[in-house]
Formats: sequence, structure tokens, C-alpha cells
Amino acid sequence: MAEYQQSLKEGRWYTYLLGKASNALAGKLGNWVLDGWSSAYFFHVWGFYEAKLTTADITSYIDRVKEMLNEAKKILTN
Repeated sequence: MAEYQQSLKEGRWYTYLLGKASNALAGKLGNWVLDGWSSAYFFHVWGFYEAKLTTADITSYIDRVKEMLNEAKKILTN
């Protein structure tokens, strides 16, 4: 994956690379990748970085991220 190769070259994952990788993976695996990535990004920015959300505010986003991880595990273990 080009985004992974770029992250190796850069020495880290930048947000734009994660977004591009999510889009590329969604094209191959389904929109659940984008849904999970969007939820994870929202959760990270507003829940952690900005600290504007309560636990109750982020519960549904956490659930979407868990669903994304579970789908990824299914694919990677088959």
C-alpha cells in the first residue's frame, strides 16, 4: 500500500496518510473502514486532544471503532 510505504519513508503516520489509507482500504474492503476511521478520528480529536466530550458523548464512537477492529480481525485471520 502506497500510504504505508510513505509512512515508512516519513518515519511516522501523518493524519493525511491515515485518511488516504482508510479511503483506499474502504474501496477494497467496504465502507466500514471509513466509518471506523471517522469515528476514531472524531474520538481522538474531540475526546482526547480537545477534551470537549464526556464519556457519554463518545460511547457510540467507541462502539464503531470496536466494530471496525472486529471486522479487521475477521479479515486478517482468514
